[in-house]
Amino acid sequence: AAFIFGKVEDVTQKDWETVFGVNVIGASSTVKHSLPYLKQSTSPNIVNIASVSGFIAQPSFVPYNASKGALLQLTRCLAMDLSEFNIRVNAVCPGAIYTPATERHIAFEKADRDEFLEKAGQTSFLKRVGTPEEVAYAALFLASDEASFITGSHLVVDGGATV
Repeated sequence: AAFIFGKVEDVTQKDWETVFGVNVIGASSTVKHSLPYLKQSTSPNIVNIASVSGFIAQPSFVPYNASKGALLQLTRCLAMDLSEFNIRVNAVCPGAIYTPATERHIAFEKADRDEFLEKAGQTSFLKRVGTPEEVAYAALFLASDEASFITGSHLVVDGGATV
């Protein structure tokens, strides 16, 4: 994912192109070039890694939020268009997950790391931030045969923060 922090008046055209290039065009290009192989698969599916940022507004996240909203719509459109090939398309939408991007966000905010993580964790019902492994398990489920009747869905992994 491409993260560029800043208020709308500070974000450049290049910033917009970078974020949409990675988060939306990158996903659509990957699908386009994978289609011949997916069509030959016995259980074809695509799991996009989106974000709860596609559902909500956040300060100084304009390009990122807009790109993740676009990725969610791309997921729905692909689910519809690729259903004729029995290709399932879904998205995982992580919330506050501790990753290297979290460290960049902490630096951007000039925040105390422990206070930032505590505050981020308090937004979820479970009172903590998630782990990359928890997001991976959600993606594995969507890619599994146990999810064979799920397509066009967005599985939110945020500890209940966006309920």
